[in-house]
Amino acid sequence: MLCIKGLLLSGFVMACELFAAKNRTFAGIMIENFWSIATCLFALLAYLIRNWVYLQLFISLFGLLTIPLFWYAVSYLMQLITYLFTISSAVL
Repeated sequence: MLCIKGLLLSGFVMACELFAAKNRTFAGIMIENFWSIATCLFALLAYLIRNWVYLQLFISLFGLLTIPLFWYAVSYLMQLITYLFTISSAVL
């Protein structure tokens, strides 16, 4: 349970760092709104799928859909590093 809290906190900080300093409060509020909506939808889903084994399987299968995002994040990071190197070499 403790590692989930750390994962959520680091994800929240990383998401807020994407915005400018003046917009971070609004971004944090919007992120937490999505989290609370997802929690309410999970309660509705748990009501509709009464067996906890099927509920866990359903949630896990949706988690598998996020695996391709890792490849996208790595390619985006490589593009960002290349862009920063070109800017720094232009400055020098």
